[in-house]
Amino acid sequence: MPTTHTKESHYDLSHRLRQVAAVVMDVDGVLTRGDIAYNDAGEEYKAFSVQDGQGLALLAKLGLPTAIITARTSPIVQQRAADVGVAHVFMGVKNKRQALDELLARLSLPSDQIAYIGDDLPDLLVLQAVGFAACPANASVDVKRVCHFISGFDGGAGCVRQVVDLLVEAQYARPDDGC
Repeated sequence: MPTTHTKESHYDLSHRLRQVAAVVMDVDGVLTRGDIAYNDAGEEYKAFSVQDGQGLALLAKLGLPTAIITARTSPIVQQRAADVGVAHVFMGVKNKRQALDELLARLSLPSDQIAYIGDDLPDLLVLQAVGFAACPANASVDVKRVCHFISGFDGGAGCVRQVVDLLVEAQYARPDDGC
């Protein structure tokens, strides 16, 4: 298992995760490796992790709202969101914090009940505003400084699934009864 990093004890991290009522994430560098490829016709291609998608589908099945906030606009992102049950998609966003505020109003949630996964400078204000801030292993140094959890996996290679697994464990696992 890749090495993960936290700034908090396991107890504090679990406490933060138990408060999460919605999961929000960036796309390029989080749901993908951050590569953007074009064919000769100028059509954009992105590759997504199947494991990350299964994790997002699990959150949808559990009824936990999920959202994407991305600076780029891409029909591929809209399709992927639909495929894995991400209900809220904000594309072409210049101010991610403003988009987060719109989502909070839509869901009637405070920011401390949001988990956000981001990887680069446009994500900083959102990461600083939420109750659980996470990033992939290959995130920028500035992002790593503000995150509560740094995945052992790179973007597009399982970091979202790792956060989902931690969240599910914290919220749905039975407490240890000593047996």
